[in-house]
Amino acid sequence: MKFFTIIKQEDGFTIQEILVVLIVGSILIGLSLSLFLFTDKLFITWSGTSDLKSETNRILYQIAFDIQQSREIIEHTDTSFVLSRNVGRVIRYSYNGKTMLRNNVDMTPRKAATLKMKVVEEHTLGGSLERAPLFHISVLIQSAVLDYTSQIDAAPASSSRMLFLQSQMHK
Repeated sequence: MKFFTIIKQEDGFTIQEILVVLIVGSILIGLSLSLFLFTDKLFITWSGTSDLKSETNRILYQIAFDIQQSREIIEHTDTSFVLSRNVGRVIRYSYNGKTMLRNNVDMTPRKAATLKMKVVEEHTLGGSLERAPLFHISVLIQSAVLDYTSQIDAAPASSSRMLFLQSQMHK
């Protein structure tokens, strides 16, 4: 008889209590795992969007810098333009709807499915000698998660503007 009383006096968990704890614990682990996977997917999407915007802006700034440092535009068509730099270096940009090349080096963002680019030459206000070209550049990047458009205006730097204008007068 003492044996049964010893068993009854032992503290412990019943099988029902253990099952409840296992079920509630499994539900909590499942919810936290699904939350983790959701936030990871969201982070990857935001990261890809940020990378695409950053790479697009890098392309625009590179083109604007090249225009600012150029002496003249040798060629300007719907799919390409060619710049001549101060040291006689030629920079050729070409684009075909999917890729953008600068001197035959691909500049297209990695995640871009489509790249559309438009370069429009305008003129700033001023007298005949001060009238300098202004280039309006717009780029549309399309990907699986985002359509992103960015624009920039660029003009030759004032130090090379006179050479640039003289080269256009001789054409």
